[in-house]
Amino acid sequence: MVVHQVRVGDVLELQRRKVALDASEEYVEVGLRSFGKGVFHKPAVTGAQLGTKKVFRIEPGDLVISNVFAWEGALAVASEGERGLIGSHRFMTWVPRDADKVSVRYLWHYFLSEPGLLHIRRASPGSAGRNRTLGIAAFENVTIPLPALSEQLRIADRLDGIRTRQDNISRAASTSVSAAFNGTLSRIFEGANRYWTVGEEIRVMGGGTPNKTNPNYWGGDIPWVTPTDLGRLRSRTIETTERTLSESGLERGGARLIPSNSVIMSSRAPIGHLAINPYSAATNQGCKSFVPKIQTYPEYLYFAVLSVMGEIKRRGAGTTFSEVSASKLMGLRIPGAEINAQQEIADHLARVQDSTWRIAALHTGFKSLSSALLPAARNEEFTQLA
Repeated sequence: MVVHQVRVGDVLELQRRKVALDASEEYVEVGLRSFGKGVFHKPAVTGAQLGTKKVFRIEPGDLVISNVFAWEGALAVASEGERGLIGSHRFMTWVPRDADKVSVRYLWHYFLSEPGLLHIRRASPGSAGRNRTLGIAAFENVTIPLPALSEQLRIADRLDGIRTRQDNISRAASTSVSAAFNGTLSRIFEGANRYWTVGEEIRVMGGGTPNKTNPNYWGGDIPWVTPTDLGRLRSRTIETTERTLSESGLERGGARLIPSNSVIMSSRAPIGHLAINPYSAATNQGCKSFVPKIQTYPEYLYFAVLSVMGEIKRRGAGTTFSEVSASKLMGLRIPGAEINAQQEIADHLARVQDSTWRIAALHTGFKSLSSALLPAARNEEFTQLA
């Protein structure tokens, strides 16, 4: 295989398609994720909102590079979905000088390999972050290995194939694990012959936050549960929290003592994290607690609430983030059961959920290993060409 060492500026041309903004028109700006993770689209804004900002049109096939975070692999090949979108002056777009001699996909993979990123980092002087701006002249003076177009396409196709397989496996594993548990949950609770109603058999309690600058309110023996605490769990119970309250913090801070064996739910950011509190606890205002007035097996109530989470989320509202209030939960019907049947149902669902968590943990480990596969394949291909 014949490989030529070529200057980037001899095969790529910087294209700057300046857009004259119309105050009444809507525009969508692009952003770039680091480490070659692709393009994202920002919410549409009007030309009036953009004001005097300099923006440039993106076209499919452009090699788009963030000149601020190029050193971190913030580059992508624009797809058909980016046709006509815009980027700020921070997003540089290069196109082939001769499409019969160079593949943009090949160059994208090359610049995400260790040899390619080393070139970009050398062309981005500075110490860190926004101080490391890609120099156009320095980038165009980089010398890279360029085989014949047919070989470029073969390399790009192989690396694209590895990436696609990784994405498909990751999606399939995540979807199947979630679907398995949700399917079991739905089958068990569908067609329940009795229900508990929030506001009648089930009470809802909110929470509050004492003054964080008053040390007398904090560091006591009362767990203080937040959505962040709930989101970290891989367990159905919450026993420790990042912060705790003192008795005076509970009395004067707007928080309330939630009875043990209730089910605490994050009611915003996001709605839906759940845990049983085996001991009395307080929560902040981002949580709502389901407190039974009737005899319940705690894990059964946990799964029963989880089974109606779709309805709970539909009752949420908000502009900045979705939140469900205590009043919106009133009248919610939660599947009930005789006390002697509750433990059997809960034990079965606990076994299924524990299995899904174990599979998810294995999947996380697989993703960590898998995430190294594509960079390794890139390095193998392009080191051979050096």
